[in-house]
This record gives sequence, C-alpha cells and structure tokens, in this order.
Amino acid sequence: GTLTVSPIRRTVTVSGVTATENLVYNGQPQAGYTGMPRASEGDVTEFSYQYRDGNGQVLSGAPTDAGDYTLTVSIPNSNKYYTGSQVVSFSIAKKTVTIAAPDQAILAGQPFQSMMPVYSGFVAGDNVNGAAVAVQAVIAPAANSDLSKAGSAVLQVADIGTLTELAAKNYEFGPTVDGKLTILKAAVDTEKSGESPDGTGSSYKPDANSGIIQTAVIK
Repeated sequence: GTLTVSPIRRTVTVSGVTATENLVYNGQPQAGYTGMPRASEGDVTEFSYQYRDGNGQVLSGAPTDAGDYTLTVSIPNSNKYYTGSQVVSFSIAKKTVTIAAPDQAILAGQPFQSMMPVYSGFVAGDNVNGAAVAVQAVIAPAANSDLSKAGSAVLQVADIGTLTELAAKNYEFGPTVDGKLTILKAAVDTEKSGESPDGTGSSYKPDANSGIIQTAVIK
C-alpha cells in the first residue's frame, strides 16, 4: 500500500499590522491598515488579505464606501507548515458637505427669490447635475430683515434639504455658511420729475435716501 504523511501546520502569531485611524470617504478604495505583517515563527513571506463589511459580508477588495470594516491578514493555505492570522477593525467616516448662501443683490421693495446654494465637499463626479442632492437647500434672508429700503441683510440656509439615498451613504451636511444680501436703492422715475430749476431743460428728482440727483436730458 501507500503511506501518505501530511505535514502538521503549526499555528503561529501574526502581527505588525495596525488599523488606520481618521479615514474619510474620498471616492477611492482605502486599505485601512499600515505596517507589514510578520509571523512569530518560520520564514513566512506571503500573506492573504480579506475584507468584510459591518454585516460580515466578504468584499472583493479594499472598501470605498463609508462604514465599519474588518481586515483579516492570514498565512495562506498554500503554506504547508504554518497557519495564523491577525484581525484589525477600521472605519471610513462620511465626508462633510458645506452649504453656502451666495451673495446676492436686489432692489429695495422687490420680493426675494431663493437662489441656488453652493455646495463644497463633494468628491469630483459625485454631484454631477445635482445627482447627489435630492432636495436643494433653501436660501432666505435672516428673520426680521427689512427689504423695503437700501442696506444689507444676512442670507442664511433656511433648510439644508436632503441627499439622495445613494449619496447619504458617504456624505452628510455640515455647518452652513451665511451670505450677504445687498439691497439697492430703487431707480428714480424720471417721468414724474419736474423741470430742473437751473433752466437747462433737464428733468430731475432727488433721492430722499442718498441725496443723489439723477438727471436725463429731454429737449
């Protein structure tokens, strides 16, 4: 007959790998570890790497999306003499997106119309044509702002809106940035102006707010 003698794979300690901290979603796969694995015994030079998500699902490679992950570094089965592994856990945090109210100008007495907010923080390509935002943020003047006369007011993000379900996996809205609303003086209606007192034939009308006189030649 034939006697087959199989080697016993000795269990050794694998170490040398440390989880990377403070990872943030960047649209690219992230290994999640630093260092080089090593075995406590034997001349082991090859190791295998296996990632799992927070539900224990095996991944095909290093993760990209925000979430919690584990990495198992093992001596591969191809090694006939040694076995062993090290497990490290790491997380990829969601990326913060800032919403800013852009500066705007209106004429005194005109109603304010909300304009497009400015988003900062999306990874290139993630917000193409607004694909990452389900409901746009609402921009509005601060409470008790007087839009009836010249001056300025603070523009605020009154409602941050919502992200799409896909984008919400990797992003979250952070602090908002105020803008400035400049309220310009209304134009003078020269048709209601009288003849200028200097006899030049120009119409005029003083602006009660600024003292500026606007003139226009008629004949």
